[in-house]
Amino acid sequence: MRMVLNFHLKKLYIKGRCKKALNILKVVGHYNWGADRKTLLALYRSLIRSKLDYGSIVYGSARFSYRKTLNTIQNEALRICLGAYRTSPAESLCVEANEPPLDLRRRKLSLQYAIKLKANPTNPAYDCVFHSTNDALYEGSNRIPPFGLHVKHCLDDLNIDLNSIIPTDFPPFPPWEYVPPSVNVDLTDEKKSFTNPTQMKQGFLELKQRAFDNRTAILTDGSKSDNRVVSSAFVAGRFCAETP
Repeated sequence: MRMVLNFHLKKLYIKGRCKKALNILKVVGHYNWGADRKTLLALYRSLIRSKLDYGSIVYGSARFSYRKTLNTIQNEALRICLGAYRTSPAESLCVEANEPPLDLRRRKLSLQYAIKLKANPTNPAYDCVFHSTNDALYEGSNRIPPFGLHVKHCLDDLNIDLNSIIPTDFPPFPPWEYVPPSVNVDLTDEKKSFTNPTQMKQGFLELKQRAFDNRTAILTDGSKSDNRVVSSAFVAGRFCAETP
């Protein structure tokens, strides 16, 4: 009962804060002299959606009846931004504004947090999420599941294998103690598009012989196709690698 009450109070608190931001959106989005759609959607994402996202990882496990009342906040905001009728379907508003429904967005944020947490086993919440000993109390019951059990079902539905996530290794020294690398920019004095390729290559070979003759050369390259496929490759001596 205590958990249900907390979720209910959290819902009322978020709804009250979003209502104040909605009033700002109504003023700025006046149909006669108001801002355009792009500006209104930017205000919605910064003033309202940010409040709906905050804590959604926790209250996203609540019952649908609790989360449903917050969906009306997004629907009303999108109607103001798009200048749509009050009878416009919520699904059409989301498509027109390029905004996912709140349930899908909460699920996305939960999955992102779970994957980030899996890569950091030293996080205090790691064992509570992935090694909980109370999951059996919630399976097959009407109790609100904890975050670990809730996100586990989401991961299983998407066939995401958490064992394939490599743990993050933090550097032994803080970044401000590292010595920045020395970068030579002598070849940037002349633009590549206006310089003869043979002259550019000759300049590179002279620079390499003069300043980096005793260093290991590492050549890199990257490309992007029309269907937005990005790949990169590098060669270091006899070792080469390519990533799609």
